[in-house]
Amino acid sequence: MHAKRKKIIDFFILSISLFFVIKYLFLNYYSYINIDDRGYYSSFYDTGWFYHPIKNFLEGKGFTSQEFLYYKSTDNLFGVHSFYILYIFAMLDYIFNSPLVLFLSGPLIFGISLFYLFLLLKKKEVNNNILILIFAIIIFNPQINWSLWHGFYAVNIGAYLFIPLYYYYHINNFKRFIFFAVLIAISQEFLALTLAILLFIFFLNNKYAKKYLVLSLIFLFYFCMQFFYLIPKYSNFAINHEFTLFYGYLDDNLKKVIINFFLKFNRVIKVIFIREKIFYFFSLIGSFLFLPLSNKISVAALPLFCIGFFSMFPALYDIRVSYATPINVALFIAAVDTIIKYKTNFLLTQKKFLIPIILILFLNYYNYSPGLFSRQYNSIRNCSKINDYKIQAKKTIRKFNNLNFKSVCVSDKYSIYFTNYEILYSFPHFYDKAELLIIDKNLLRDAGEKKIIQELLANPKYLVDYEDSYFLVFTKR
Repeated sequence: MHAKRKKIIDFFILSISLFFVIKYLFLNYYSYINIDDRGYYSSFYDTGWFYHPIKNFLEGKGFTSQEFLYYKSTDNLFGVHSFYILYIFAMLDYIFNSPLVLFLSGPLIFGISLFYLFLLLKKKEVNNNILILIFAIIIFNPQINWSLWHGFYAVNIGAYLFIPLYYYYHINNFKRFIFFAVLIAISQEFLALTLAILLFIFFLNNKYAKKYLVLSLIFLFYFCMQFFYLIPKYSNFAINHEFTLFYGYLDDNLKKVIINFFLKFNRVIKVIFIREKIFYFFSLIGSFLFLPLSNKISVAALPLFCIGFFSMFPALYDIRVSYATPINVALFIAAVDTIIKYKTNFLLTQKKFLIPIILILFLNYYNYSPGLFSRQYNSIRNCSKINDYKIQAKKTIRKFNNLNFKSVCVSDKYSIYFTNYEILYSFPHFYDKAELLIIDKNLLRDAGEKKIIQELLANPKYLVDYEDSYFLVFTKR
């Protein structure tokens, strides 16, 4: 009877996980086909931001895009971050030739990671209650849910791979451990730093396993080479726009930011005590039942945690944006490690506690997640309906996405649909350099952008090629 019940629980967990993955595969596919980015933040912009350099690379122009000039004085992707994993996605795009390769990769890789998690828990022979609790923690995590519906972001891919890495650490398969470690490191340089810290913690846990110490030093060296030398070299050692964006209250480069962090402490205190930020980071740890606080592995999340905690950039503490996905995964692994360590003696997995905890986790999901059975589902469903606006958007995209122009500037929501152009900008970045401008009137965010439209209408160099209730298209004479 006990064995039969265990099989039923296993089947239930795998079925829920599969449903979870299929749901986000469908939502990403549906979003791309029906031009639905949910309005708050353009996942299409990020996906286009990655897909355009891939197309340029396959055409022999390297991983370049003029859009990067807005962030740094370079058009080279590797002058922004070390997203070397895009070489793999470029090979996949060479085969399938579709941005859906990027849109669908996140849920697929996360699904594989969930299966590794299941294998690990079976290997550790945890009881049914522990199995249910651990899967509830990750499936009901709001930020994980948002990251899976974000389109494509290389950092998310690397973050999900920490779970199979953790699995191979436990079964002591070092060759495959190295394979996943390399994939994580080439996803983004800060993931290499997170990985180096995690490897050092593994060394402390297994002091005779010096291989983890050696690997930790290698990936720490890799991070330093990328962050302090290669990325600045690709961007001609220019001032990093991201520092101004994230830490402009202190200064515009790393050295001055670190110095002013101690000299201008009153500004630091003011930035820390933002209500939304305090709530975000409290709920971030709370979504893992505060278990990471008792585990050394959580230290691996500290650098990325500090980047967001001391920043003035709202997107770094917005649950709907994917900057903190690596923090979530690292904290989740720390929570899993804590639960596995206690196993049957773990108080929270007793029946009288388990049901209320699952209920709390579900309520957290219900209030803040984007998927089915959530409070936000009705509003998302309504905005996802095929209406006149989306029909007109499709017509406009078909009409202008393959013209004989070298450069185009589009509202950021539509960047993914115009990656076939050699030069792609998102409005209003470098709008004056583009030969073709496609602007969604509904996405004009402030008076400055509206003023630009008025200037373009009054400028004899620009011709209004097309206009309807939603779109305005200019061509340069």
